[in-house]
Amino acid sequence: MNDNGLNDLHITEEKGSAKLDRLRDDKTAGADDLLPRFLNSIKNEIISLLVMIFRKVLNEETVPTTK
Repeated sequence: MNDNGLNDLHITEEKGSAKLDRLRDDKTAGADDLLPRFLNSIKNEIISLLVMIFRKVLNEETVPTTK
């Protein structure tokens, strides 16, 4: 357990989906070069994976790296 309060977060697919719904399609891509319109269009296919990644980050207190 850590002292930063992040362990109190409960991330669900519903919450993640709601956050993606708030992305505005008319905005430019972020640092990841993914357009909000694209993310919204694939939301149903990626939401469960995004939730798993966020939970892993919170549990392990580290961000996974790519190989």
